[in-house]
Amino acid sequence: MHDYAADETQYEWPKCVAGPSEGPGSHRLRAEELDRWACRPCEDRALKNLRELPALFTRINTTAALVRGASRQGAATSGSKVPPIPPRLEVLSLAAVGGVATRLQAIEDAWREERGRRMEPSAGSPGVAVPKHVDFLVINLQWAC
Repeated sequence: MHDYAADETQYEWPKCVAGPSEGPGSHRLRAEELDRWACRPCEDRALKNLRELPALFTRINTTAALVRGASRQGAATSGSKVPPIPPRLEVLSLAAVGGVATRLQAIEDAWREERGRRMEPSAGSPGVAVPKHVDFLVINLQWAC
């Protein structure tokens, strides 16, 4: 995957593509990682983040996450059945079609295509699809790295 330059003085040691390319936090791959795109610590961090996604996705559908000024669950309410306005559109867009589930589906499709695997049909609603996509990505993360 990593070729030596014709002029060996110009050779640049391969770096982890998951971290920053320059400055603090950027780092070279270790000798045993030269067949990888990402180093093992970055793979571990990605795995941790992926495993947190389903719970975070569930939380973005709560009233407290969707509406500015809404009280947290369990707090006293005013008795109004109409939620406070304005809604947080950036959160709504993550929960809707084209949001998190669609982005994860695109990554899964790209990985399946790269591996020559059959594409899977949509998993349904975003709430059902996100955990399924995350499971696929977790299972195939080491390959991707």
